[in-house]
Amino acid sequence: MALNEICKISVFENLSESSLLEIDKRTTWSTYPQDFSILAHHEESTDVYFLASGSVKATTFSYSGKEISFQVLEAGNIFGELSGIDLEGRTTSIVVLEESTIGHVSSNDFWWVIENFPSVNRAVLFRLTGLIRFLCGRVYEYGALGVSDRI
Repeated sequence: MALNEICKISVFENLSESSLLEIDKRTTWSTYPQDFSILAHHEESTDVYFLASGSVKATTFSYSGKEISFQVLEAGNIFGELSGIDLEGRTTSIVVLEESTIGHVSSNDFWWVIENFPSVNRAVLFRLTGLIRFLCGRVYEYGALGVSDRI
């Protein structure tokens, strides 16, 4: 993967070329077609993913089969970091919305990155707090607002 691609990942934006090369050495890159399922809800894998181009959707399905979409992630985002950190099952499924180039690292390599690059550590913490705030807002909407108020 060219450095101009990996540096598009938002959590890596403040790293030097040599630091990006170190991370890239640990990253496996692939291109996925539209509608490809990268991760499944409750899957026990722990890799962390870097979305260099394209877009994906974080989704799950209710017991009745209704799709519940959490969010769309565009190029520059990461995903899978929750399982990469706590080694628990996946909280959502990830489906490719358009052809996407995505890198992934093992949980151990992700920990190596966040322990060795303070700016990445900070960026991941900000991403996680943003995710918590976003999901708190969604819980509020569903709990406090009626259907007509949510539309």
